[in-house]
Amino acid sequence: MEAKNFIYNELKVFIKKFSKTRVRYEYDQNALVHVVEVLPNEVYHLDNDYIYWENDLFNRFITQFPTENICFISDDALVGIEKPELVIEGLEYAPFSWVATSQKVTNTFSTNLNIFSTNSFDNINSFENKIESGFENIEIPISQILTILKAA
Repeated sequence: MEAKNFIYNELKVFIKKFSKTRVRYEYDQNALVHVVEVLPNEVYHLDNDYIYWENDLFNRFITQFPTENICFISDDALVGIEKPELVIEGLEYAPFSWVATSQKVTNTFSTNLNIFSTNSFDNINSFENKIESGFENIEIPISQILTILKAA
């Protein structure tokens, strides 16, 4: 598919310019659309250079392939990529993010009382929180977790 090759080449150039990002690509056969996911979310929403790049690529793609569709998303989109055909990470991309969809979070609670019925997190005896990112396990201090839980 010629459009797919065009996107692959553009994403390879993109990742050199935006080295703190990760892009994933998938062609959605049901929707007939090329989907490009850009992380981190801050770049997708706030980086003016990225916004200009996306607009330019979109216009060139539609001009060159007028019968095809392309869509750019980030990790806060209602739709997502299920089986990426291409994943490229920049040299400075940090794979851990609090809202990253690729992380698996495991929580283990041990309490004196049923704290969930009282909405109080003061009775926690021990709390283990590990985030497995595929690269390393990250331990989060109990004080940070309790602050977040109390705020909720």
